[in-house]
Amino acid sequence: RAIDFLEELRFRLPLSVQIWAGGGAMRNSRRQVESVQIFNDLSSMRQAVLQWRRSKGIRVAY
Repeated sequence: RAIDFLEELRFRLPLSVQIWAGGGAMRNSRRQVESVQIFNDLSSMRQAVLQWRRSKGIRVAY
């Protein structure tokens, strides 16, 4: 299951590494993984990417 994989990934990676996930497998899951950002649609993911790029000083193209 996707959620089990994300839990294992979160355990293995330092907290400084951001983990983002989405898609049908995540949409139907009731469990959440600490420090994993779950996206339910492309619009929210796009907004997060734009915000992340701005925070890193990367030029944002519209």
